[in-house]
Amino acid sequence: IALFCLMMAFLILFAF
Repeated sequence: IALFCLMMAFLILFAF
């Protein structure tokens, strides 16, 4: 779960 959250955060950062 934690890894998924981190991946999601990274994706949002990349998109931003």
